[in-house]
Amino acid sequence: MHPSPAESYAEWLSGAGLTDAVVENHDEALVEVIRGIGTRLFATEVLADLGKLDLAGIDLVAAKRLTKEAMAAVAEHRPGYAIVCASKPIAS
Repeated sequence: MHPSPAESYAEWLSGAGLTDAVVENHDEALVEVIRGIGTRLFATEVLADLGKLDLAGIDLVAAKRLTKEAMAAVAEHRPGYAIVCASKPIAS
């Protein structure tokens, strides 16, 4: 199994002389972002149906499809969200 891109960055940082390279996975934050987009798209659709918004030139169907595809991709662990931290060694 190949290392994730974040793990590769951590290895690169360690190879560059930094210490304590750590990967913090935050995939749940990515899920929350996508859910937030879905919620906003739903509200947009409701407001458009009520005649409160003009969506001329906006492909709401495509936006909803992309949101669904993004959620499926996260469920399959294709994209991810991580923070990579490392320390500069203390000079002696």
